[in-house]
Amino acid sequence: MGVKKRIIHSTKRNSNMPAVSVIMPLYNSARFLPRAVESVLNQSFEDFELILVNDGSTDASPEICGKYASLDNRVIVLHQPNAGMSAARNRGLETAEGEYVAFIDSDDEYVEGLLEENYSLAVESGADVVKYGITRCSLDPVNKSMAAQKLPKPAGMYDKKQIIENYPWLRKSRVFTFIWDSLFKKSLILENNIRFDSRVKVYGDFCFNYDCLPHIRKLAVNPDIYYLYFVRKGYSASTKYDPSKNESRVIMSAKEHKFFAGCGLETFHPGYRDKLAARYLSAIIMGTFVERSPGDYAGKRAFLESVREQEQFGFLDKNRFLSILRGTGKYGLLTALFKLRSYRLLMLATESRRSRELLFKVTRVFSCGPEPDWDF
Repeated sequence: MGVKKRIIHSTKRNSNMPAVSVIMPLYNSARFLPRAVESVLNQSFEDFELILVNDGSTDASPEICGKYASLDNRVIVLHQPNAGMSAARNRGLETAEGEYVAFIDSDDEYVEGLLEENYSLAVESGADVVKYGITRCSLDPVNKSMAAQKLPKPAGMYDKKQIIENYPWLRKSRVFTFIWDSLFKKSLILENNIRFDSRVKVYGDFCFNYDCLPHIRKLAVNPDIYYLYFVRKGYSASTKYDPSKNESRVIMSAKEHKFFAGCGLETFHPGYRDKLAARYLSAIIMGTFVERSPGDYAGKRAFLESVREQEQFGFLDKNRFLSILRGTGKYGLLTALFKLRSYRLLMLATESRRSRELLFKVTRVFSCGPEPDWDF
């Protein structure tokens, strides 16, 4: 894969603005940056700008960016002191001039046809957002192996009502999980003053989607695969800025709850909101006792007490212990114990591997289903 020197002047649209602005934040990405950049520049669709936001890299990334800017005038390079993924993406949004905005992480790759086919879909359908399929490529450098998993999406056109009616299925299909599997109409972002939440160190994609979601009038979903998402042991562009997850889960749950309240989703899917809140809460509990530093029980308890005050977990006060245990499925046990403020019992039930295995067995008894999915 290579890029020859070329000066591109778009002639496809009667506008001085590019059709698509592709934003790539990067930090110490020299190993993978050339392949990521070239996967964009070698697209058959040429009416785009590629905005490289160097977030204070200390390796050869700035020089690599400069090289591509000298070869292709569609490449724009921005430099800033290290401020994190959200700040880098926001800087790209402030610069973007395209009709639509797309994203790519600096260690991933576009598949040929991504821009041409999905921009055509966006224009023909009048969609505010287009979502497309991805392939998750898990790399193990030690064993020199790769496992590829295709993650298509349910094809269709969805207006606001149809998004709500099909919400559980769309969510389960990860339509609202990532942002680099998307084209966003820039006017949607600007008119609603949407930016990446700087408080969120992990799961920033999810939160951005949920800030956009209430304003989407038409969603187009393309099931075909256009994006290669690489997961490398010891390296990931989506997590290298900050390993913290738990505080982000609280913010995520609040954003999704706000969407529920605004669209009346409970009317279409009774009980779904509380089950999802219980899933969030279970992930937060696990994160508090498993991911946070050992010891400091008082600090962990104080954090969980602050979580109780969040509006999205108000269902705890409205339901009795047994109702929560039975009504929230495979997340019921942890949620019910949380209602009772049994924090030490929760700590004992989650901190050791053996106790977690026992917890999974008890959970299956109550839920009559598989082990809970606490991966937020």
